Amino acid sequence: MLRTSLQLALLMAIRGGGLLFFLGANILISRTYGIAILGQLQFGIALATISSTFGRLGQDQLILVIAARNIADGLAKPIIERLVAAIQLVFVPLASATVIQLGFLKFGQVTGGVNIDMGLAGPIVAATLPMAIMMIGTEALRGAQRIEAAIVLQSLVPQLFFFLLISLLGFSGIKLTVWIGLGYACGFILSAFLTIYIWSISTTTLIHRPNFKVVAANFQQGVPFWLSASLNVAIAWIDVLILGVCATSSELGQYAAVVRTGAIVGTFIILATAPIAPRLAVMFAQNDGKSFSRLYAQYSLMFVALSFPLAVVMLNWPERIMSVWQSGQQDLTAAFRIYAAFQLLQFYTALPTQIVLVLGLERKVVVANTFSLITKILLIYIGYKTHGTTGAVFGAGISLLFYNLANMFLFSRKARILGVSAFPIGACIDELSHLKLSMTRK
Repeated sequence: MLRTSLQLALLMAIRGGGLLFFLGANILISRTYGIAILGQLQFGIALATISSTFGRLGQDQLILVIAARNIADGLAKPIIERLVAAIQLVFVPLASATVIQLGFLKFGQVTGGVNIDMGLAGPIVAATLPMAIMMIGTEALRGAQRIEAAIVLQSLVPQLFFFLLISLLGFSGIKLTVWIGLGYACGFILSAFLTIYIWSISTTTLIHRPNFKVVAANFQQGVPFWLSASLNVAIAWIDVLILGVCATSSELGQYAAVVRTGAIVGTFIILATAPIAPRLAVMFAQNDGKSFSRLYAQYSLMFVALSFPLAVVMLNWPERIMSVWQSGQQDLTAAFRIYAAFQLLQFYTALPTQIVLVLGLERKVVVANTFSLITKILLIYIGYKTHGTTGAVFGAGISLLFYNLANMFLFSRKARILGVSAFPIGACIDELSHLKLSMTRK
């Protein structure tokens, strides 16, 4: 039990450290190169991330499942065979996506939107293929129970490399934007190389002639994972793409500064709930409503308690928080207050979103998330057109709330079976009542 808890704490620390390194690199870029360069960076990352996810064809999640099943049976050879087939399958789509992105950056940028420096964004979109290979290989490692290695390669190596290079550039006084793109790309190239090296130790060679039967099986079985992953990445990055077309580089940079800072709350929630999702899934499968209710209520109570001190900091001193990005960004305090308020509401609404997928509601979640994506597109576009960056931030906040409430509705239908209050406030009241009753009995 202690060993499991320590492992979970280590994994959370690795993920959290990687996110902080990436946030730190973004802040250094904003302070050194300007808020407009930050906006261009965000647009380039959005293009590469969406293209990499679409081009992976769901193979990363498929290979995770295949590796987990085969490692449980003590079989390593099928994992290698399916891993090689997955990389062979995605190579052409990802190479094509890279060429299309480079062509868009060179010839197809929209007049009036973000005017991206090719030297900055070119290396980033060129990393689409290495990013995908890294994800497929590390998910196979995760399925093979080499979880620590997978999380380090996914969530720490690229971000740490990027942060260190940006810091070095800042100290040396070099301000060529091409180094930003190269730093981001090389972090993923390094991680992909290390992933391939780890797998090469387990086999005589990773280079095989294509087995079209296995490749076809990979494609067919990966489609459901591909649809779900594509939807999730679209929800995460569609706001940046919309503003990349409609807004200026500076406006997109300002939006990114507000959203990235406010998202610290959501990041904490994701990290904190990662350990309990599998436990809740087991309790639900065993129809153990009492244990499910207690654990859910305890986490709800923790989140509600944490929301108050964070609200004091984020809502009372927004000008100090936003000044870390660049001097003169205090005019973003109103936008930050708006988004921070919506992020703080996640303490009351986001817990069901993080656990709904483990309750057998995958298809309904896809439907709900599709509506959430459409809602976000409309709100971001209308918000920006009517009130600029502040309107876009407000649209992002409303869409985040809608996304969480939609998943809470789905969760409530399952929670009712176990007699659990889906809304965290209700769960907190139940837990406090239970504690009061326990103390009274003593």
